[in-house]
Amino acid sequence: MRRPALNISQRLLISCGTFFFWASAAMAGSAPLPASDIPDGFFPVELEQPQRPAPTLLAALGQFAPNGPEGPEGRYSGGMLIVTDGDRYRIDSTEEGYLDDSVKGRVVIAYVAYRDGGWVLEEVHRKWLCRRGEPNAKGLCP
Repeated sequence: MRRPALNISQRLLISCGTFFFWASAAMAGSAPLPASDIPDGFFPVELEQPQRPAPTLLAALGQFAPNGPEGPEGRYSGGMLIVTDGDRYRIDSTEEGYLDDSVKGRVVIAYVAYRDGGWVLEEVHRKWLCRRGEPNAKGLCP
């Protein structure tokens, strides 16, 4: 099955997200993860079934899409990398600067595929970034 071409706004978002992700990865001295690996510390998120097709790739992410600044006091930063993984896309999204005393951000790895005339969220893994210490065995911050 042939994937549809991405529209101009999706291409621009992918380009910007890729640039910022690569720039932050270069500064951190690390490279993006291979498309098929889920690193330690990530927990699967249970999704409602069945998923309804969304009109755009980012609309399919829903609540897992980057949100943007939470308020004037926050120091929001975020980035996104979208890569092809066979017949679906892997989206790595990072957000930091939450206005919370224990959670400073989150990292989401999501898989989205085009089928049934729209984009469908297939799989999501999330890791909370804690201000104090590491997440516990359930993935929650202390």
